[in-house]
Amino acid sequence: YEQSIASAQNALKIADKAKDWSELGISLGKVGRTSEALDAFNHAMTLEPESAIHVMNAGNLYRDTDSQLAVQYYQKALQKDAKSAETLNNLAMILSRRPETYQQAYQLFEKSLAQRYKNAEAHNNFALLLTRMNRVDEAISHLRIAISINPQFKTAINNLQILEKDSLRNK
Repeated sequence: YEQSIASAQNALKIADKAKDWSELGISLGKVGRTSEALDAFNHAMTLEPESAIHVMNAGNLYRDTDSQLAVQYYQKALQKDAKSAETLNNLAMILSRRPETYQQAYQLFEKSLAQRYKNAEAHNNFALLLTRMNRVDEAISHLRIAISINPQFKTAINNLQILEKDSLRNK
């Protein structure tokens, strides 16, 4: 990622573009430089205040470390672009961690897939939620869809094998 950081920094020397700031933020986030990454996303947001992508990217920074802050960024991004399949999926993933927000996550996954049905990752993520909700048959169906979209999607393949094995045991 250090090379990606250097490339983005070089691009920014040529032109002050929001896309380059956002790419820099993504790279900085991947190497744990969260504060600098957030500064880069904030600069991108200043350059393109109407864009939801930079706000979503800021949310991605906190997805695994501060889910409340990530939720705030995702909600702000959805205010700018309510149909962003990626943001809907990311917010649903966080909400699918707690039983009290399963229903909200369910609705967000449905909206995400309505925007971009051929999103293997979203189908896999939805399957994880459905499994937590004890809706195993539906989860298996979504995993099969994920694999039909991306036959090399190892996570979905593994999840399907586990669910099918468990399903056979319980019959």
